Amino acid sequence: MSRIKEIFMSIRSLKSKLFFIFICFPLISFGRDLPKISEEIVVRYRARPQPESQPEKYVLVHPDGSWAVNVKLNDPTYLLNIRTESADNLIYSREIDSLFKGDFSVLVDRETLLSNGKTDYVILTMSRPAENNPRYERCAPNMGEDRAYLLAISDGKARVVSKKFGGCSREYEVVRGQGFVGYRVTERGENPEILRYMIRGDSLVWERE
Repeated sequence: MSRIKEIFMSIRSLKSKLFFIFICFPLISFGRDLPKISEEIVVRYRARPQPESQPEKYVLVHPDGSWAVNVKLNDPTYLLNIRTESADNLIYSREIDSLFKGDFSVLVDRETLLSNGKTDYVILTMSRPAENNPRYERCAPNMGEDRAYLLAISDGKARVVSKKFGGCSREYEVVRGQGFVGYRVTERGENPEILRYMIRGDSLVWERE
């Protein structure tokens, strides 16, 4: 009888452990081993011609350090900070990678870079021919599918702040005056509106204009 009781208690203990693992499993964060980008590649990016008023800081690259101009589905990409001397100059974001659902031409728009303390804001643009997406409705003949996303980069991490910076009949601009510093997004068409994304203190807030 005591033997049966021991087996029963062991089964209960095992169930408790399995339940604990099951509950905690989604909370476990699996990191991605970042590739090493040589200093030679970083220097090459820095040497590219660029305006002194808005030097390039972030470049989207493939694991081998090559410039990620065209990105395909399941093709990992990284943000490379070419202005830091730190060895931790590479940033991976699963959230950004999930945006590439198909073949896109991509670009980190260096002219949109705004800094606020330890946080940088920059816009990532994406485009592809409209025929590559059968569900996409063209704004006008011969126009492709365009997207733009506002990114926030801080402490070696990057996240998507807004997915509504580009698209059909939508355009953005950087504002460094007119009473605020940030971005203005203009939506044209049947329901026109203008949104302001403003840097205030340590935050980025938005409002309708």
